[in-house]
Amino acid sequence: MNSRIITGLLGMVLAAGCTGIKSHETANQNSPAAAVYDVPRLDKIVIDGKSDDWGDKGFRVDTLIATDGTLRPASDQDASFRLAWNNEGLLVLITLGDNIWIEAAQDDMLWQRDSVEMFLRGPNPSRDICQWVIAPGMASDHPELRSHFYDFRKDEQLRKLPSVIQTARTRTDKGCIIEALLPWAALDIKPQIGAEAAFQLWVNDSDDRLEGPAYQPSWFPELGAGFFPERMCRIRLAETPSAPVTARAAGSYNLERLQTRIGVVAASGKTVTVSEGGKVLSSTKLAADGRRVQSAITLPLPPIGSTYSPLSVEIDGQAVGEVCLADVRPMRQDLADRLPLIFRPCVFDQQKFPPLEFENPLLAEGLIGPYAFKVRFFDGMFQEVAMAEKTGRYGAIVEIQPASGSPSRRFITLFHSKDPINWRDMKVDGSLILPLQLGIKPEVIVRQLPAINQFLSRKVIDSTLRDADASILLAGLYHADAGAPAVDRTSPYRDNERWWYALKKKTGTMQQYQYAVHVPAEAKNDAARKFPAILILHGSGERGTDLSMVMKNVPYQLAEKRTDFPFIVIAPLCPMREWWKPESVKYLVDEVMAKYPIDPDRLYLTGLSMGGFGSWAVAIEYPDLFAAVVPICGGGDTADIERIKNIPIWIFHGDKDGAVPVKLSDEIFDALKKIGGRVRYSRYPGVDHGSWGPAYNTEDLYKWLLQQKRGQPQQAPATPESAPDTNPPPKIP
Repeated sequence: MNSRIITGLLGMVLAAGCTGIKSHETANQNSPAAAVYDVPRLDKIVIDGKSDDWGDKGFRVDTLIATDGTLRPASDQDASFRLAWNNEGLLVLITLGDNIWIEAAQDDMLWQRDSVEMFLRGPNPSRDICQWVIAPGMASDHPELRSHFYDFRKDEQLRKLPSVIQTARTRTDKGCIIEALLPWAALDIKPQIGAEAAFQLWVNDSDDRLEGPAYQPSWFPELGAGFFPERMCRIRLAETPSAPVTARAAGSYNLERLQTRIGVVAASGKTVTVSEGGKVLSSTKLAADGRRVQSAITLPLPPIGSTYSPLSVEIDGQAVGEVCLADVRPMRQDLADRLPLIFRPCVFDQQKFPPLEFENPLLAEGLIGPYAFKVRFFDGMFQEVAMAEKTGRYGAIVEIQPASGSPSRRFITLFHSKDPINWRDMKVDGSLILPLQLGIKPEVIVRQLPAINQFLSRKVIDSTLRDADASILLAGLYHADAGAPAVDRTSPYRDNERWWYALKKKTGTMQQYQYAVHVPAEAKNDAARKFPAILILHGSGERGTDLSMVMKNVPYQLAEKRTDFPFIVIAPLCPMREWWKPESVKYLVDEVMAKYPIDPDRLYLTGLSMGGFGSWAVAIEYPDLFAAVVPICGGGDTADIERIKNIPIWIFHGDKDGAVPVKLSDEIFDALKKIGGRVRYSRYPGVDHGSWGPAYNTEDLYKWLLQQKRGQPQQAPATPESAPDTNPPPKIP
């Protein structure tokens, strides 16, 4: 992402935000809010949910817009707010309009449905932030205003300060008015003329109970203030306010339609013009929409190989600001890398390999321009072949070469039958279980198996034409050991990963994990000494190419900051859109073992979220590799845990985890306990998905790791009476 804020004429500000892939890797952590906005002092404000005592005073933000430039009618969602201050805190008056009110049931999940989120930060360079989320109490099943506090204050002394806000709400004919006072005391801010702070506000509008917030008009310029303080807007305490913010614009790319979208919302105006370098790209009328005017402008994507420079925006001939879009070139390539590439069919019975094409060739050409394929085929024994002669798995290494730019590579599994395939022979015998919610009687399923088989046969045929999963499944079944247990480790999909790992290794096409390593300083002074090592697998948010992301995890930071931290820390980086593959992790382990002074009997594996799942999978695949395993908010295959019965394991999970259900850790703990596994479990009460924070900041964890040695575990087997620990161990001083 990349966005920039530029203050324009007429007291109007256009905030430009551009969304590509919403992930930690692409978030711009250096987006400055250039302007400083003066917020006036008002001493006679009563927090009662009414605007009478405000009159026409306060610093006004009359228009909000989503950071990607999408628009909704004012009848669907409309929001504005004002700011002022007194000796107690920052005063906020919010006017909300909404046609459908849906609010979250849990107080700590208010942000998931209709709500307002506000962030307050002290003066630069402070990274101490307070967040308050307010649900207005407009939904029929939640008629009372509620608020919840999230504490992002880093300073332990600040965390002891009071953070309770004052709030009130009144109903209006179009929605409601919310009034709040955010206490200066929470951040130890001294309220006086000239003092600075930072603020961000956005509105969550959810029109569907099954979906998360679909629309988030904000101020400004990007979401994520809780983690990236630079995205907040600077405010200055004053006697008189800055000119009101009466216009907003933002833009983004719709790559699937090969379009660029610019949204503009303003208090008034007739025509909006968008230009690049003096050349007019669009001149569009602003349409009246309730109390405001707005326009959705569609531009083509920039030509292949280029990107837009800042786009100038004018309303009625007067310049009001610029929209600065992100560089579209890596976004185009990223989407092109995800476009389905298919053999038709991928399950075939001819010797000649089937033709290859993008599922949507027009979109592919629109993204990367004219292209050509270079394909190499390999049989199940990893031999390159020109024709398919045997029944079984084949692999295609496809190189996509655009007319300009760098080539990319895909790996596709096919399945070949040397005899013609009669799909009408396919049928399901025995029991078939459908979800109980469908209300279909079991005896009806038995009687109607012919119709069900006919349906499944059609779906399988369709899958062979467009979905490589069909060939992966059939290849895995064909090559499977008939006596192997039916567990995740022996599934057709894991079998396919192993096969491709071997082929990529042979052909030199394997993408190895990048990794960061921290080695204790003592290693330089004693070349013969071997050190214990921690291998940490990160979560899905850190995937990509930015190696600095994995260096921010707590064990790595401890290794860098503490001279008494005895571990070598290895932090690999998983590529975008991939999950941790046990074979690739093992390859990494072999490499670092040969390169660094690691004690092979004191190698410890840990991971969080996606890495928690990866820790279980890697340990089960290679049970003789690690001295101990620490999976955090993950889950594993309970049917295959006999393999890790004797490995010391310490599980961590928060019981309020909304991303990875805590029951996954509960189930694997119970299963290990049942077979006498060497397992312990810290189940944090009231903690959400971030349980790795308290886990990795637990001093006892590292003391416990040092007690474990491969083949000589110090942790005793669990007993049937073993229970999760709900009292967090002491934190690192």
